[in-house]
Amino acid sequence: MKTSLISKILATLLVIVMLVGTLPMGVFAASIYDDSNGGSDYYNVISEKEWDIAPGVVEYEQVLNNDAGTRRQVLHTAVVDVNNPFVKVIPGTKGMWPQEGNYGTQSTSTQALEAEKLGYGNVVVATNCSLSWYTEAYYKQNPHLIGEPLGYSILDGQLYSNSRYVEGTNGGGVQTIVVINYDKHPLTGEERPADMPKVWIRSSTDPLTGWEEQAIPVLFDFLVKPNAETGKGEIVAKYAKEDHGT
Repeated sequence: MKTSLISKILATLLVIVMLVGTLPMGVFAASIYDDSNGGSDYYNVISEKEWDIAPGVVEYEQVLNNDAGTRRQVLHTAVVDVNNPFVKVIPGTKGMWPQEGNYGTQSTSTQALEAEKLGYGNVVVATNCSLSWYTEAYYKQNPHLIGEPLGYSILDGQLYSNSRYVEGTNGGGVQTIVVINYDKHPLTGEERPADMPKVWIRSSTDPLTGWEEQAIPVLFDFLVKPNAETGKGEIVAKYAKEDHGT
């Protein structure tokens, strides 16, 4: 991979495609186990495999377990080189057309087919998402908006925003946005500024720059393990998961 760690979007996504978990491989793996000593007192790596599934896309399978051997976990992730010209990461939505009148939920496999029909390419990695915000009272009062973008999303430079989104606020419920910027500005042909990263994980309160090619809203959640002394859950790390797509 020729991108830096922060430029490698991870996790069961939609490639050429629709995205979704979004952390560098090293960051996510470190939140589960300490690979500097072969594991931790909770999760240990039993086996790991990797294989190329498309140009610039590598899939990983890790089998983890605790020291007692009673908590087997199988983790599938994908690392995408967003600088590869044959790879694209995009947000997904019902029918790939996130506008009022077409909002709703849809299976990830159906979304992938819609993306292919619309010419986005072959979907080689996909994932679904969290729809937790759509259970709010606001959506019970406005059921026609269920499935709308959370915060905002950008698909090929086109901004689609939540009905409650106001730039500079956390309107619409989402707090974090994964942005993939253009290499060259589509209107001016200008090269992306040297101090602007290709992939940028930022707050939805940050102003738009006009360089956004894709933007995917994400939700930060926690990895919890039981405390050996109290038996209660203990937050040990944060990870990101997609909250917009199905």
